[in-house]
Amino acid sequence: MISLIKDHIISKIRGLINIPFEIAQKKLRPLINLEKFNNEEVIFVMSQKDVKSAMGNEVLPVKIETDSVLLKVFENGSSNDQILSFSVDKNYFVKTLLSNVGLPREKLKNQHVLVEFSSPNIAKPFHIGHLRSTIVGNFVANCCKSLYGRVTKLNYLGDWGVQVGYVKAGLEDLNISTEQLSQDPIRLLYKAYVDAYNRNDTEERAKSFFSELEHGTCSEDNKVFWENVRELSMNNLRDTYSDLEIKFDEYCYESDYKIANIKELLKNLESHGVAKRKSPNDLLVRFCRYYAPNQAMKYH
Repeated sequence: MISLIKDHIISKIRGLINIPFEIAQKKLRPLINLEKFNNEEVIFVMSQKDVKSAMGNEVLPVKIETDSVLLKVFENGSSNDQILSFSVDKNYFVKTLLSNVGLPREKLKNQHVLVEFSSPNIAKPFHIGHLRSTIVGNFVANCCKSLYGRVTKLNYLGDWGVQVGYVKAGLEDLNISTEQLSQDPIRLLYKAYVDAYNRNDTEERAKSFFSELEHGTCSEDNKVFWENVRELSMNNLRDTYSDLEIKFDEYCYESDYKIANIKELLKNLESHGVAKRKSPNDLLVRFCRYYAPNQAMKYH
């Protein structure tokens, strides 16, 4: 397994920074990533910036002892973030990957794996893209369960956003009654959404509806409307998943992260080092080992 190669690299590093292996393993293993695997070479990488964040400003020396597994260590990257690269013996890498084929599950380290998949939007048909994600995700979850024993299958549903306002506007303008909606909910909800979205006079109504919903200033009737749309969609999705014989352990919703919770969420992202402040109103989320300026999360 790749974790064995990561641990081999960590064992080489540990002797230079003088900390217990278990601590080094916990802090450094998540930072080591497979960068390249082809016929020529196998390269693992680790960001010095990530190391400093995890180890309290510790910087790893480049002169790490090599051996028959770890063939070469070199450094590259920008002046702001040097990248340590570890060249690993290709034959050892392949042998390690194949070493767990047919291995009994009890011999593998027990881990809790979260697999999030499917994740459609409410008020819209379950299309081929969702079907693909659902089948692939369920396959991955079954593989993880076979290997590790404990898996949580999570479905993160899109029940929030201006789309809800478009559905509301479309239902009103098309004069679709509650009785009609109950007989063919998904088709009519989607029809209402498409009708409203494609007209120029509905955008402000849709945004206004969702703004009130998001800030908690909407009427009780509008809140109940949104809850009913979500429930109608959920009932349809449950039937679809039942036909596919797929069960989820948990359902989460975009509405779980309303504007009232966002500031606290942003504080947590920053305090845990997931996001970095660029300006008073901009946070940057780190993707891989680079800060991507065009991926700023702006909030007010």
